Amino acid sequence: MKSKLVDYESDSESEDAGSGRREDGKPPAAKKRKLTPFVDPSEPKDDPSLHQGRKRTVPFVEGQFCAYVYVPIFIPVKSGLAKVLKAAIKDAKTAVPILHPIDRLSSESDAASSGGDELELHVSLTRPIYLRAHQREELKCAVKSLAHSHRKFHASFAKFDELQNDEATRTFVVAEVGAGWDNLKALTSVLSPAISALRQSTFYDQPRYHISIAWALLDGAKTSSIITTHEPVPAKPDPCQSPTSSPRARPPKSNGTNHGAIPKGDAHTDEHYPPPESEAGETQQEATFPTIPHLPPSLIPALNEAYASRLAKVAQVDVEKICVRIGKQLSSWSLQP
Repeated sequence: MKSKLVDYESDSESEDAGSGRREDGKPPAAKKRKLTPFVDPSEPKDDPSLHQGRKRTVPFVEGQFCAYVYVPIFIPVKSGLAKVLKAAIKDAKTAVPILHPIDRLSSESDAASSGGDELELHVSLTRPIYLRAHQREELKCAVKSLAHSHRKFHASFAKFDELQNDEATRTFVVAEVGAGWDNLKALTSVLSPAISALRQSTFYDQPRYHISIAWALLDGAKTSSIITTHEPVPAKPDPCQSPTSSPRARPPKSNGTNHGAIPKGDAHTDEHYPPPESEAGETQQEATFPTIPHLPPSLIPALNEAYASRLAKVAQVDVEKICVRIGKQLSSWSLQP
C-alpha cells in the first residue's frame, strides 16, 4: 500500500504549474498561510515565591534592555564601616523584623560563611534606563568617555535615612554620601546629555547619593500599573529597581536627623534582586508577603543618634571605577589616577 503524500503548500508558480489558471479561466487565488502560534520559551516568567513575592511592574519587552550606571563601593567585611552598617541593620531589624539586609550586611554574615572578604554596594548615577539593542553601545561609549575624563576620589557616609522607590512599593534604609558628593554630582552632570540623547529621564537635579543597606515591602503600592494590591525587589546589584528620596542641593551633614518624613524624588537603584538578570525593572509584591506602611518615625533618628558620628569617622572608601549594567552584561572602566 502506498503512503499518502503530505500536501505541502507551494511558494509560487510551481503550484498548478500546468496551466497556472483555474477552470473558470481566472488566475488562481493566492493561498493564505496559517501563522504558527509564537511561543518564546526564553521570555522571563515571574515566580514571586523565589523573590519574596516580587513581580515586575514594568512588563518584559522583547528587545528592550534595562540598564543603569553606578559606582561600586567595596567595603572590607571586617572594616569599621562594615561593623557600623551591620550594627545599624541589627538595630533596625529589631524594630522592623521584616527588613531585608542587602548583600552580606546581616549581622551573622562574614567572609567565612559568605565567601570573599569585601562587600560590594552601589551608588547610582542614573535612574533605570530602558534601551533598544542598537542603543547599548551608545550608552557604553558615554560611560567609557566619562571614566576617562574624571579622576578617582574618596567618599564617606554622613548619616542614615529612609528613601522610597518611585513606585512606592519598597522602603529602604540608606547611608547617605557626605564627602565625595560633589564628585558624584560632576559625574551625573556630564552623563546627563547622553541620557537625554537616548530619550530617557536624566538623574534628579538635586540627588541624594547613597548606598542601600536594607529594604522592606510597602503596602501602599500604586495600583495604576499593578495587578495585585501589594508589591516588592535585588540580591545582587539590580539596576532596575529604584527608590527615591527628596532633593538635596548639598551633601548631608553628619549630624542630620530625619523627623519621620519619607523623602521622594531621588533615584536609588536597588543593588539586589534576582540579579540584573531581571531585565524589566521594578517589581511588584504579592499580598501573601509581609508589608509595612513605612518605617517607624523614630527609627532613623535613633540610628543616627547611635551611629551617625561613628559612620562619619570610619575610614573613607575609594571610588575608582564606573560601571554600567545593560541587561545581564556588566561593563566597567577605571577612573583616571
